[in-house]
Amino acid sequence: MNNRLMLRRTQAVAPNPLLTLTSAFSLVDVGLTSSNIVTVRRLSDNATQNFTTDEITNGTLTTFVGVSNDGKVERMIDHQGNYDVFNIVTTLQPLIVENGNLILENGLPALKFQDDSYLENGILLDYPDLTIVTVNRSISNTANSRAFGIRSTNGSNRNTFAQASDNSLRYDGGFSSGSISPNKALKIRFSSKEGTQVYDYLDSTENINNTVNTLNNANGYINLGGPQANLTQRFDGVILGAFIWETNKINDRVEITNYINSLFNVY
Repeated sequence: MNNRLMLRRTQAVAPNPLLTLTSAFSLVDVGLTSSNIVTVRRLSDNATQNFTTDEITNGTLTTFVGVSNDGKVERMIDHQGNYDVFNIVTTLQPLIVENGNLILENGLPALKFQDDSYLENGILLDYPDLTIVTVNRSISNTANSRAFGIRSTNGSNRNTFAQASDNSLRYDGGFSSGSISPNKALKIRFSSKEGTQVYDYLDSTENINNTVNTLNNANGYINLGGPQANLTQRFDGVILGAFIWETNKINDRVEITNYINSLFNVY
């Protein structure tokens, strides 16, 4: 009996792999902060208020927005405190409350992107190596719609590294179109870039491992909902989480994906 108790006491607890990331955007508690993580604007009078993950789900948020009213996200506050994403154009902000109800996906709060809505940081970044992971579901999609990534500033996709559209399942900046049918299920998308080498996984299965010689540093702005150049053909769907590392995390892919799955119950 004592031996069994000793074993229980000395079992190692797996560390949170998200502790090393650069930025995290989610309405779900991912173990990084208990502070405010979102600024919401209610459409009835344009009043705004910040909320924690607990306040999102315990009724504080929907009480603020009001019965039969909508609430939109003005700012997603980075769980790591580095790079918030925001949109001051009220007509282009994603929904968090619709008709008085919190938007849920798989029983968890989510951002709903539609009608060209997006959120973006205002700081120009340049990543030689990069890893991005998202938890999202497409409602509909076009050939170039992307959920998350780095939006190019040079008027083309040459230097972007973005969440691929679901009818191509690519993280290669849009250079190669695919023939895969759109996947509209909730999914974990993992992609890591080291130089021009791109690794792409859908849930736990590798989708593409391809060298893209024209893919340079990911130079631009962190963007949720429309990271392609010129902000055209934006994402139409829901996003539960989006995460960035400034390094290639391909060797930690299984650990990261399993941990994220334990938070969002995707597969």
